[in-house]
Amino acid sequence: MSKSSLYPYQQRPAVIVDTAILNYRSKGKKTIIVEGINDKAFLGQWVKDNIRFDGFCGKPLVENIARYRNKTMSCSAYKNCFILIADVDYDLSSSVGIISGIDYFVINDSSKNRYNDLEGFIFNSGALKKLFSSLRIEIDSETIGSVRRKIESVTRVFGKYRAADYKLTNGSEESSILNGINISSFFDPVSLTVDDEAIKERIPEWSKSLDVDELIVLANKIDGENTQLWSLSRGHDITEVLTEYLRSEHGKTFLSQDKTEEKLRLGCELNELLSTNVGAALIEFDAIDKL
Repeated sequence: MSKSSLYPYQQRPAVIVDTAILNYRSKGKKTIIVEGINDKAFLGQWVKDNIRFDGFCGKPLVENIARYRNKTMSCSAYKNCFILIADVDYDLSSSVGIISGIDYFVINDSSKNRYNDLEGFIFNSGALKKLFSSLRIEIDSETIGSVRRKIESVTRVFGKYRAADYKLTNGSEESSILNGINISSFFDPVSLTVDDEAIKERIPEWSKSLDVDELIVLANKIDGENTQLWSLSRGHDITEVLTEYLRSEHGKTFLSQDKTEEKLRLGCELNELLSTNVGAALIEFDAIDKL
């Protein structure tokens, strides 16, 4: 069989779970199942040698594996041989709900902040200051704080519509009208401001099925209910706004969003990860040593 014909088979929850159990029984290797290859790149710099990664097909696969494990009694004896990690995204802010058995990258570092994904957390770590330094941008801590606050405000506007869309489509990417939105058309990368009215005007062009008025009303309701900073900000929106700011305000026209995200991942320190719920889960799983 060709690799292409094997791929769908290899991504079945039962196959991934069986492979994890086999690696544990035959080689003593534990498995971390993640959404994507960037999650492996981030966590892989710290995990022990007896750790392998699997998944890499998005959040739906991780959730399907959790459902499979939760209903399959044969997995219970080997529940400690693999761990599931995924971004919480808008599952909390939209009240869609989370699935038991997944360690979600939702991080409450205080009553004022909540990060819904890995990128949002890393952006708010010490990695941002290191990013400016690596790009030879002289900037003080007060200005970095100002940039952070402005990016939170910009991405919150996009996020309230994403969260409303997420709730109305029950988290379905196929039904989403905002998944492929080009956010660069709606914010100024120098002043870091966003044109909310322009977004509202364009929504009817994107949706043929959702009630536009209902979406807008729900978006504003969700915005009012989720007052914690970053609770409506999507990580990839954050890094896109940051990249465009660096390109426009600081002349780093060579910089891509992928490169920005890579630099942020490399700039995050292990102690920052271990202060999170996911970090604690990885210590308990014996994938990473406690400092």
